[in-house]
Order: sequence, then C-alpha cells, then structure tokens
Amino acid sequence: MADAMDSPLDQEMARIRQQIATLTHRRSVLTSTILSAQSTQPLLDRYCSSRDYDDGTSRSGSVASPLLSTVLDGATKQRKHSQQCLYRLGAGATMFEVHDPDPQALADGRMLGVRIEVFVQHHFLTPYYLFLRRVSPDSSALCIHRSTLPARVPLSTLAARFLPVPAAVSGEEARKPAPRQRLVRLVHEVRRELVSHHLRTAVVSQLQRGVAASTGHAIRRIVDEDGEARDLRLEWRNGLTGRIRVGKGGQLQRCVVVGEAGRERGVEGRIMTGTRRIEDLEARLVSMDPALGTKGP
Repeated sequence: MADAMDSPLDQEMARIRQQIATLTHRRSVLTSTILSAQSTQPLLDRYCSSRDYDDGTSRSGSVASPLLSTVLDGATKQRKHSQQCLYRLGAGATMFEVHDPDPQALADGRMLGVRIEVFVQHHFLTPYYLFLRRVSPDSSALCIHRSTLPARVPLSTLAARFLPVPAAVSGEEARKPAPRQRLVRLVHEVRRELVSHHLRTAVVSQLQRGVAASTGHAIRRIVDEDGEARDLRLEWRNGLTGRIRVGKGGQLQRCVVVGEAGRERGVEGRIMTGTRRIEDLEARLVSMDPALGTKGP
C-alpha cells in the first residue's frame, strides 16, 4: 500500500532529476558554444592583454571579478579541449616512438607505436594501440609486437596482407625483392574495422533501448547473437521471429522472418526496403503493427 502511494512521488522525483541533468548538460553545451565562438575570443584576448600583473590586477589596481576569472579559466580549458578534439578528429591515427625496457629487445628496444582514435556518439572512445618492431637488427621490415585491439579485429589476417614479413632464405631466393609492406594501409584497415564495429553496436544498443522503453512497440526484443552487431535476432509481440544479417559497413544483407504459417515475406520486404542501412532499421520497425506484423497500405 505504501509503495503504491509513494510511486507517484518517486516518479516525480525521477522526472525532476532528469530535467536537472538535461538542463545541466544544456548549460555546458551553451557555455562551450559561447566560449569557442569567434566573436568571443577577441573580447577575451583584449581583456587578458589589459591585465598587467599575474594576480589579475591592472595598472589602475582593479581586480578581476570572480565571474570574469571563471570565464577566463573556462575559455582557456575550452580552447585546449577544442584543439585536442580537432587534432584527434583530423589525425585518426598517430605514430610515435616507444622504448622497450627489455634488455634483450632488438634495436635497443626502439619500437613504433600507433595510436588509433575512434569517435562514436559524440565522444571519443579509449584509444587503441599497435606496437611494431623490426624483424631483425639488420632489416627495416616491421612486424606486430603487441596491440590492444579486441579479438574481433582480424589483425593477423590484415598483417599478413599489408605487412608481410620476409622469409629467411638463401641463394637465388635471397636476391629476390622482399614483399612490400604497407603500414599506412594496415592502420587504415584496422581503424575501419574498429569504427564500423562501434558504429554497428551503438545503433543496435539504441534499438534495444528504444524497444525496452516502449510498451507499444511491435518488437518485443532484439538480441545481438554474435556480440558484433552482425547477427540480430528479432522477436515480435505477435509471435513472429526474425534474423537479420548485417554487413561490416552497416548494410542489411539478408532478412528472414518466420511465423506460424511459415515465411513472412511481406514483413521481410518492409525491413529490406529503402536504403537497407542499419541506421534506418528503427524507423521501419516502428511502422510494424504488433497484431498484424505490418500496417496496411
């Protein structure tokens, strides 16, 4: 009885907390927008140039107000953050030198590191790293030493294709040119695998949240069967079940929907129509009628 009486109050408190979080986020966005605007920067630079002393006072002895000090501090942080984000967006992958402390390491422990950035749903994910070393002290060929890539990325296959290691041969075979190594292409393909995976999983997670939050949705559940958002199982509220195969790039490759009477080709056609992109799948699923499978024309 008490739970039933407290339920409206709990709902109201949850709604207020959600509003506070939304307004706080909006204030942060507006603050960042104003501080990074081109019209704001000259004003702040002019004000900073008028402060002659480290404590923020001017020749006249006036002291900056706490509000202005907060604005200047926020502007400095926003400028650094914008510069960092611009670099990470533009670079995508960064190469740097790494030292292996192992005394038995080749080439005095010098290795090449590659930092790979992935930007999904308005934020950067934790960077991924590749570490490469020389095959031998007298060779310029590189090979994979370590990586932080997930197992879903076929690194061995990509390395064999774009970073082939020359075999140890002698005689006539030794005079043949070594296979060409394409490190830039390897990094490009690895990053493409990472970005496509995270984009697919982000869309599927959004679909699952939308289905869970709506009681009137035609779909009862969406299951990611392989954990890579490439094999999806759909369960309708009217008893239909379906499987969708998604390509690496996010395109819908194949769809099978089965009901009590067999294949539901009309439902399959509704899902596979249009752009066949996984990003557009939610709009097509929303149009499904829970009782009939699809809406009438």
